[in-house]
Amino acid sequence: MLALTLLGTYLVDFCGADVRRRVDIPQLMVEEAKEGAHARRVIAAYDRMFAGKPELAILRALGYFNRPADPAALRLVRSKIDYRQYQAALKRLHTARLILTRDPAQPLDCHPLVREYFSGDATPEGHAKLYGYYSKQAPYRPESLEEMRPLVFAVYHGCRAGRYEDAIENVYRDRMLRGNEGYLLKKLDAFGTNLSLVADFFETPWTQTVAAIAPSRQSWLFGIAGFALRAVGRLADAVEPMQAAINVSLDLEDWSSVARCYVSLSELHLSVGNVPETVEAAQRAVDFNERGRDEPLGLRLIPRTNLAFALQQSGELSEAGRLFAEAELLHAESNRTHPILYSISGYRYCDLLLIQGQTAEVRRRAYQTLRWAEELRLPLNIGLDHLSLGRAHIPDSAESTHHLDQAVDFLRRAGQLDYLPLALLARGTPQDLAEVFRIATRSGMRLHLTDYHLASARLALLNGDRTQAREHFTKAETLIQETGYHRRDSDLAELRPQCT
Repeated sequence: MLALTLLGTYLVDFCGADVRRRVDIPQLMVEEAKEGAHARRVIAAYDRMFAGKPELAILRALGYFNRPADPAALRLVRSKIDYRQYQAALKRLHTARLILTRDPAQPLDCHPLVREYFSGDATPEGHAKLYGYYSKQAPYRPESLEEMRPLVFAVYHGCRAGRYEDAIENVYRDRMLRGNEGYLLKKLDAFGTNLSLVADFFETPWTQTVAAIAPSRQSWLFGIAGFALRAVGRLADAVEPMQAAINVSLDLEDWSSVARCYVSLSELHLSVGNVPETVEAAQRAVDFNERGRDEPLGLRLIPRTNLAFALQQSGELSEAGRLFAEAELLHAESNRTHPILYSISGYRYCDLLLIQGQTAEVRRRAYQTLRWAEELRLPLNIGLDHLSLGRAHIPDSAESTHHLDQAVDFLRRAGQLDYLPLALLARGTPQDLAEVFRIATRSGMRLHLTDYHLASARLALLNGDRTQAREHFTKAETLIQETGYHRRDSDLAELRPQCT
């Protein structure tokens, strides 16, 4: 459609509206598989016709941007043009359908193919100017995603200026993530934005980083990419960067980094429902964590709680309990003000305690950790604590419903797709179960899919539909055998007499 529109205006402007002169545009009639090829040839014709004119200077400046260009930034990368000439040039470009807006005071936009065509004329020096400009347009550490937007642009231009290390360290890590605080993710829940930022550091997403980036930084970027892909539900795409992170860290003999990478890989295996592989990766994380003895005590507990939860899913509850208790002792040594496990580790320990029937202990823990999470304004932690409380209050339907509603709300806000089904399954309305099915099937989350079928079998029995209950039971049983999700063996045993 763009090609036809541009061709029509080109013929009117330069060929006396004679459609037969379309052959004046080189190769226009040549068949070419590449999408947008005809449009590019028409744009190339405009490139030649506007040579030496203000219109071409504007179009080349637009090639620096991957979005509408604000006037101040555009002026940095285009030649100086008299204001009246500029207005006239905008009018002609708009009439030719090469730009979408014509007001000099507003951001200037165009079709992506136009930007792509002229991006080849952009220089690293021009991008460096824009990198400096956008780096100064935001507060040092912005509080909101809107305030952070100029830094997103800064990273884009910094990478195209070849200033990868500076963009990573001084903009992305320092100002957007706030170091280990992970502000962009944990406070703003901006996983999609994070994924687009990380892509700027890759030559080929998600398998090859830019060669100019140091190997130690490459490992970190692979890990960040894998985590971000998993968070938005792109589980299959997350495997390669996570494995690449391990390989780079092994080459560097950075055992602590290897341990963290294996934790991430085990989490990914858990999300897709490969329980034996989850346990294996989690055990390797613990082993490499022991080799990296310089790791602070607080970070040494993560591989242990990760392995504990993996064993819990495989049905080894006793060993899981031992590891959780061991991890909590390590945690208490390093954190006197918050001496019990919290966040994901805390939720997982509570999950085990609920299996063991220790509801009073779960309520004691979760009320405490909920206060901490609310003080820090962490949606994921708040949602998980409400989930623990909702499950621990199930005999009290009003209290349980309140907490489960809060859990769904906060986990939805948190934006990590692999945690939301936990709250939806616990609340268990037909609408909730339908949403779990959509998420689990779309993302390949087989453990959530197993839990969906178990919950649906129970719901069908309540409705007196044994045929449907049997269908769900059979699917759950098959998935448990395929995934090694033997934590649910007792659920099968409970349902079997009613479903077979």
